[in-house]
Amino acid sequence: MSSGVDVLAGLREVQGGDLRSGSELLGEFQRYAATSQHCWKREHRPDHFTTSALVANKDASRVLLGLHAKVGSWLQFGGHIEADDTSLAAAARRETEEESGLTDLTLVSDQPIALDAHRAPCGSGAQRHLDVQYVFVADERTPTLISEESLAVSWFDASDLPAGTDASVRRLVQAAGDQLRPA
Repeated sequence: MSSGVDVLAGLREVQGGDLRSGSELLGEFQRYAATSQHCWKREHRPDHFTTSALVANKDASRVLLGLHAKVGSWLQFGGHIEADDTSLAAAARRETEEESGLTDLTLVSDQPIALDAHRAPCGSGAQRHLDVQYVFVADERTPTLISEESLAVSWFDASDLPAGTDASVRRLVQAAGDQLRPA
């Protein structure tokens, strides 16, 4: 078993200008990752790193979201990093496959598209998830599955997301569109 993802090494490669959203968080994330080699573990307090991914069709005109059972909102797929994940992107892929049932996913870039810090609903003393976000492309005709973490999984027009979709998801959808649509 590996010792887990080296978050700091993964973040050192990221250039703030390459991020479509959350670039102001890059320095904070890098500094936090330098404080502990275990910052990727769910038990790390007060904050810990997570990873997630938005699934989009090839031009990002449609996106796949899951209605998260615990949070009660439509979100991208993602979660905690595990010890046998080889990278942040690999953790995002694993989480996306587990939560959506999709396995034919194309990673758009080895570099994350966005960063987001949000409340961590995962136990005592946990304050924030420091989320490193990626984009995968998938064929929207491929059947999806609903995992135990979701109440529903559905494709939406990027310009018509469900009511109540939070601002961080809307920023991620916009970032995916900026990256996948020709200028």
